[in-house]
Amino acid sequence: MKKSNSLLSVVITTYNRYESLKEVIKKVYQQSYKEIEVIVSDDCSSDATCSIKRDFPQIKYVKTPKNLGYAKNSKFALNFANGEYIVFLSDDDSLIDDTFFQKAIELFELSKEIDLVFARLRVSCTHEEILTKYNFKKIYDTKEFIELIASLRFHFLDYFGFSSMIFKREYFLKILPFKSVFKDSCSVDISNIIKYLYITKK
Repeated sequence: MKKSNSLLSVVITTYNRYESLKEVIKKVYQQSYKEIEVIVSDDCSSDATCSIKRDFPQIKYVKTPKNLGYAKNSKFALNFANGEYIVFLSDDDSLIDDTFFQKAIELFELSKEIDLVFARLRVSCTHEEILTKYNFKKIYDTKEFIELIASLRFHFLDYFGFSSMIFKREYFLKILPFKSVFKDSCSVDISNIIKYLYITKK
C-alpha cells in the first residue's frame, strides 16, 4: 500500500503519573506510523509532569486551567487535535503492537466507509495479564458490531476499550463527546463508543 500522509492525533490525558506517562509516549513514538501529533493534556499535576515537554520536545503540551477530572480534561484536549484520525490514551496505557497505527490507517484507506478501527485489549491487573480470546471478524457493519457488543453482554471492555479504538475526528466531534448528564461524571468512554457507532457505517 502507498504511504499515507493522513495525520493521526494521539491525545494523552494525564494527572500525577509522570514516570508512566514517559513510557506511554515512548511507545507512541515506537509506532511504525510516523504521521502523528502527540497532545499531552496535563490536568494540573503536582508532580514533575510539567517537564514532559523537556523530555519530548516534539509533543504538544497543554495544561488545564484547573483540575477538571478525566472526562473534562479529555474534552479540553480535543480542542488541540488537528488530525483526520484520533486516538485517546491514558497515562497508564501501553501500546503492545508497534504497527497498530499503521494497520489502522491502512484499514481506513481500504474503504472510505470504514469509520472506526479497534484493536484487542490486554488487561494488566494485580499479578497477571489477561488477553481475552475472541474470533473477531476483519470488518463489521455497524449493526453487526452493536449486536456483537450485545452478545458479549456489554462486557466488551474485557476485549477492547476506548483507548484501543481509532476514530475519525470529523465524526467524533459530532457526538458531543465526553458529555454527561452528571456534572462531575468521568465515566463517559462507553457512551462515546455507543454514540459514535450510531453515526458510522463500518
